[in-house]
Amino acid sequence: MDVQEFYDTIAKSWYNIRHWTIFREELKKMSDVWSGGKLLNVGCAHGSDFIPFDSRRFKFYGIDISKELLFLAKRYSQKFGLDVELFVGDMMALPFKDNSFDYIISIATLHHLMNREERILALKEIKRVLSKEAFLTVWNRDNPELPNKEIIEREWKFGKEVLKRKYYLYTKKELEKELCEAGFEIKEMYTDKNKRNICALIRPTKSPS
Repeated sequence: MDVQEFYDTIAKSWYNIRHWTIFREELKKMSDVWSGGKLLNVGCAHGSDFIPFDSRRFKFYGIDISKELLFLAKRYSQKFGLDVELFVGDMMALPFKDNSFDYIISIATLHHLMNREERILALKEIKRVLSKEAFLTVWNRDNPELPNKEIIEREWKFGKEVLKRKYYLYTKKELEKELCEAGFEIKEMYTDKNKRNICALIRPTKSPS
Protein backbone atom coordinates (compact mmCIF):
# COMPACT_ATOMS: atom_id res chain seq x y z
CA MET A 1 0.00 0.00 0.00
CA ASP A 2 1.55 3.32 -1.05
CA VAL A 3 1.53 6.50 1.04
CA GLN A 4 -1.48 8.05 -0.68
CA GLU A 5 -3.66 4.94 -0.37
CA PHE A 6 -2.62 4.42 3.24
CA TYR A 7 -3.55 7.93 4.38
CA ASP A 8 -6.72 8.03 2.32
CA THR A 9 -7.74 4.84 4.12
CA ILE A 10 -6.95 5.94 7.68
CA ALA A 11 -7.83 9.64 7.26
CA LYS A 12 -10.85 9.69 9.59
CA SER A 13 -9.13 7.79 12.40
CA TRP A 14 -5.99 9.93 11.94
CA TYR A 15 -8.14 13.07 12.29
CA ASN A 16 -9.53 11.82 15.61
CA ILE A 17 -6.35 10.38 17.11
CA ARG A 18 -3.86 13.03 15.88
CA HIS A 19 -6.23 15.97 16.34
CA TRP A 20 -3.56 18.20 17.90
CA THR A 21 0.01 18.82 16.79
CA ILE A 22 2.72 17.35 19.02
CA PHE A 23 5.03 20.17 17.93
CA ARG A 24 3.06 23.06 19.45
CA GLU A 25 6.06 24.43 21.36
CA GLU A 26 8.44 24.26 18.39
CA LEU A 27 5.95 25.77 15.94
CA LYS A 28 4.93 28.52 18.35
CA LYS A 29 8.60 29.47 18.48
CA MET A 30 8.66 29.70 14.68
CA SER A 31 5.55 31.86 14.75
CA ASP A 32 7.22 34.23 17.20
CA VAL A 33 10.56 34.37 15.35
CA TRP A 34 9.33 34.55 11.75
CA SER A 35 8.17 37.93 10.50
CA GLY A 36 4.96 36.71 8.84
CA GLY A 37 3.88 36.24 5.24
CA LYS A 38 2.98 33.24 3.10
CA LEU A 39 3.41 29.95 4.99
CA LEU A 40 3.30 26.60 3.17
CA ASN A 41 2.75 23.35 5.07
CA VAL A 42 4.19 20.47 3.01
CA GLY A 43 2.45 17.24 3.99
CA CYS A 44 -0.16 19.19 5.94
CA ALA A 45 -2.51 16.25 6.66
CA HIS A 46 -5.60 17.69 8.39
CA GLY A 47 -3.83 20.95 9.20
CA SER A 48 -3.18 20.81 12.95
CA ASP A 49 0.32 22.26 12.55
CA PHE A 50 -1.15 25.61 11.52
CA ILE A 51 -2.70 26.16 14.95
CA PRO A 52 0.42 27.53 16.75
CA PHE A 53 0.90 30.23 14.10
CA ASP A 54 -0.54 33.72 14.38
CA SER A 55 -3.20 33.84 11.66
CA ARG A 56 -3.10 37.64 11.70
CA ARG A 57 0.48 37.62 10.38
CA PHE A 58 0.57 34.49 8.21
CA LYS A 59 -1.36 33.44 5.13
CA PHE A 60 -1.75 29.66 5.23
CA TYR A 61 -1.26 27.20 2.38
CA GLY A 62 -1.28 23.41 2.69
CA ILE A 63 -0.42 20.58 0.34
CA ASP A 64 -0.81 16.84 0.84
CA ILE A 65 -0.90 13.74 -1.33
CA SER A 66 -4.08 12.47 0.40
CA LYS A 67 -7.39 13.89 -0.84
CA GLU A 68 -9.19 12.43 2.17
CA LEU A 69 -6.91 14.21 4.63
CA LEU A 70 -7.37 17.47 2.73
CA PHE A 71 -11.16 17.05 2.94
CA LEU A 72 -10.71 16.85 6.71
CA ALA A 73 -8.26 19.77 6.64
CA LYS A 74 -11.06 21.91 5.25
CA ARG A 75 -13.28 20.87 8.14
CA TYR A 76 -10.47 21.47 10.63
CA SER A 77 -9.71 24.95 9.31
CA GLN A 78 -13.37 25.89 9.53
CA LYS A 79 -13.57 24.55 13.08
CA PHE A 80 -10.74 26.82 14.20
CA GLY A 81 -11.56 29.78 11.98
CA LEU A 82 -8.45 29.49 9.82
CA ASP A 83 -8.25 30.67 6.21
CA VAL A 84 -6.21 27.97 4.43
CA GLU A 85 -5.71 27.34 0.72
CA LEU A 86 -5.35 23.59 0.16
CA PHE A 87 -3.75 21.69 -2.71
CA VAL A 88 -3.44 18.04 -3.66
CA GLY A 89 0.13 17.30 -4.68
CA ASP A 90 3.39 15.42 -4.29
CA MET A 91 6.27 16.97 -2.35
CA MET A 92 8.65 15.83 -5.09
CA ALA A 93 6.85 18.05 -7.62
CA LEU A 94 5.35 21.03 -5.82
CA PRO A 95 2.85 22.86 -8.08
CA PHE A 96 4.11 26.34 -7.22
CA LYS A 97 6.39 28.93 -8.80
CA ASP A 98 9.92 29.60 -7.55
CA ASN A 99 10.15 31.60 -4.30
CA SER A 100 6.38 31.47 -3.80
CA PHE A 101 6.49 31.23 -0.01
CA ASP A 102 8.22 33.17 2.73
CA TYR A 103 8.26 30.20 5.09
CA ILE A 104 7.66 26.45 4.90
CA ILE A 105 7.02 23.78 7.49
CA SER A 106 7.15 20.05 6.81
CA ILE A 107 6.30 17.97 9.85
CA ALA A 108 6.92 14.20 9.83
CA THR A 109 6.68 14.01 6.04
CA LEU A 110 10.11 13.53 4.49
CA HIS A 111 10.67 10.19 6.21
CA HIS A 112 7.86 8.61 4.16
CA LEU A 113 10.28 8.50 1.22
CA MET A 114 12.43 5.38 1.30
CA ASN A 115 14.69 6.33 -1.59
CA ARG A 116 17.49 8.83 -0.97
CA GLU A 117 17.19 10.36 -4.46
CA GLU A 118 13.49 10.99 -3.83
CA ARG A 119 14.22 12.68 -0.51
CA ILE A 120 16.83 14.94 -2.11
CA LEU A 121 14.37 15.80 -4.88
CA ALA A 122 11.70 16.69 -2.31
CA LEU A 123 14.15 18.89 -0.40
CA LYS A 124 15.20 20.64 -3.61
CA GLU A 125 11.54 21.33 -4.36
CA ILE A 126 11.10 22.89 -0.93
CA LYS A 127 14.19 25.02 -1.56
CA ARG A 128 12.88 26.06 -5.00
CA VAL A 129 9.59 27.47 -3.70
CA LEU A 130 11.07 28.95 -0.50
CA SER A 131 12.38 32.49 -0.10
CA LYS A 132 13.32 32.72 3.61
CA GLU A 133 13.32 29.81 6.08
CA ALA A 134 11.84 26.38 6.65
CA PHE A 135 11.30 24.10 9.64
CA LEU A 136 11.05 20.33 9.26
CA THR A 137 10.99 17.23 11.43
CA VAL A 138 11.86 13.58 10.75
CA TRP A 139 11.93 10.45 12.87
CA ASN A 140 15.15 9.86 14.78
CA ARG A 141 17.10 6.61 14.33
CA ASP A 142 18.54 7.04 17.82
CA ASN A 143 15.08 6.93 19.39
CA PRO A 144 15.44 4.39 22.23
CA GLU A 145 11.84 3.26 21.70
CA LEU A 146 12.54 2.05 18.12
CA PRO A 147 14.89 -0.50 16.59
CA ASN A 148 18.09 1.11 15.33
CA LYS A 149 17.47 0.51 11.64
CA GLU A 150 17.30 2.69 8.54
CA ILE A 151 13.81 1.48 7.64
CA ILE A 152 11.15 0.26 10.03
CA GLU A 153 7.57 -0.92 9.58
CA ARG A 154 4.80 0.28 11.88
CA GLU A 155 1.25 -0.97 12.22
CA TRP A 156 -1.98 1.04 12.24
CA LYS A 157 -5.10 -0.71 13.51
CA PHE A 158 -8.05 0.17 11.30
CA GLY A 159 -11.20 -1.59 12.42
CA LYS A 160 -10.46 -5.31 12.15
CA GLU A 161 -7.60 -4.64 9.74
CA VAL A 162 -3.97 -3.97 10.54
CA LEU A 163 -2.33 -1.70 7.97
CA LYS A 164 1.43 -1.39 7.70
CA ARG A 165 3.63 1.51 6.60
CA LYS A 166 7.37 1.89 6.23
CA TYR A 167 9.32 4.86 7.60
CA TYR A 168 12.90 5.97 7.04
CA LEU A 169 14.80 6.78 10.24
CA TYR A 170 17.41 9.54 10.11
CA THR A 171 20.56 10.23 12.04
CA LYS A 172 21.49 13.87 12.54
CA LYS A 173 24.58 13.42 10.39
CA GLU A 174 22.58 11.93 7.55
CA LEU A 175 19.91 14.63 7.64
CA GLU A 176 22.61 17.30 7.67
CA LYS A 177 24.23 15.73 4.62
CA GLU A 178 20.98 15.55 2.64
CA LEU A 179 20.01 19.12 3.54
CA CYS A 180 23.40 20.44 2.44
CA GLU A 181 23.24 18.46 -0.81
CA ALA A 182 19.82 19.95 -1.52
CA GLY A 183 21.23 23.47 -1.09
CA PHE A 184 20.31 24.41 2.48
CA GLU A 185 22.17 26.12 5.27
CA ILE A 186 21.31 24.68 8.68
CA LYS A 187 20.58 27.35 11.28
CA GLU A 188 19.64 24.91 14.03
CA MET A 189 19.26 21.14 14.41
CA TYR A 190 18.24 19.26 17.55
CA THR A 191 16.32 16.25 18.84
CA ASP A 192 13.13 16.79 20.77
CA LYS A 193 12.97 16.01 24.49
CA ASN A 194 11.87 12.39 23.94
CA LYS A 195 14.54 11.79 21.27
CA ARG A 196 11.80 10.70 18.88
CA ASN A 197 12.29 13.40 16.28
CA ILE A 198 15.03 15.46 14.70
CA CYS A 199 14.06 19.08 14.12
CA ALA A 200 15.83 21.37 11.67
CA LEU A 201 15.56 25.09 11.00
CA ILE A 202 17.01 25.74 7.55
CA ARG A 203 17.32 28.37 4.85
CA PRO A 204 18.50 28.31 1.23
CA THR A 205 22.24 28.63 0.84
CA LYS A 206 23.14 32.02 -0.56
CA SER A 207 24.71 31.96 -4.02
CA PRO A 208 28.15 33.60 -4.29
CA SER A 209 27.82 37.21 -5.46
